[in-house]
Amino acid sequence: MTFVMDPFPPFTYEENGKAAGPMSETIRAVCAELKRECKLEIYPWRRALIMAEEGLVDGIYAIADIPQRHQQFRMTPPIIESAYAVFVHRSSPLAYLRASDLDGYTLGAYGPSAASKAAETLAQAAPRIKLVVEVDNTTLLRKLSGMRYPEPAAAVANIDVGMQLIRQEHIADLRVAGIVGKIAYCVGLSRAKVSDAQAEEFSAALRRLLKSGKVGQIAEKYGVAAPPP
Repeated sequence: MTFVMDPFPPFTYEENGKAAGPMSETIRAVCAELKRECKLEIYPWRRALIMAEEGLVDGIYAIADIPQRHQQFRMTPPIIESAYAVFVHRSSPLAYLRASDLDGYTLGAYGPSAASKAAETLAQAAPRIKLVVEVDNTTLLRKLSGMRYPEPAAAVANIDVGMQLIRQEHIADLRVAGIVGKIAYCVGLSRAKVSDAQAEEFSAALRRLLKSGKVGQIAEKYGVAAPPP
């Protein structure tokens, strides 16, 4: 089987030219459980998504388990649990509890992605939100840090990804103002390539590793959270 991913640290990333991180290690463990050879390939997100949607590969990760993805993909059980957060400049007084708290804000998100869909949902609930979609999370957080959005401004991003980028890229003066909601990341198995039976075989092997605690052990090693056994 062949799986594609775009680096999405800390969940997936490239290390010495190879796919690494907790999701990559978990997929390799599932393949070992199935005694099946698997290839993990790295592409830009949009290209990876098209390849998976068209059935040129078996699956894609990390992909959020949201309803819009189910048309093209058979979703595996979640491998990673995380959350979307509202990030703001450290000078902002915002304490986020509900969408109305962002009414009148410029709200950035990386997209198209599950994060931008979460931001769109907030904008629908608070019509005076001005939504801005960026090409990647690094650009999003750097612009927020540099106060380059019309004020007041905030950004929606995965909390683990955002904190990783802040540390890795030395992005200053940002803080988390609140949590938007939880999100789970899975492998999306291509409906154009993978049959129901093949998808169930893969998911059953993953469920066995979840139940045994193996997936949790892998996640813990990388400082992220897996679903409980």
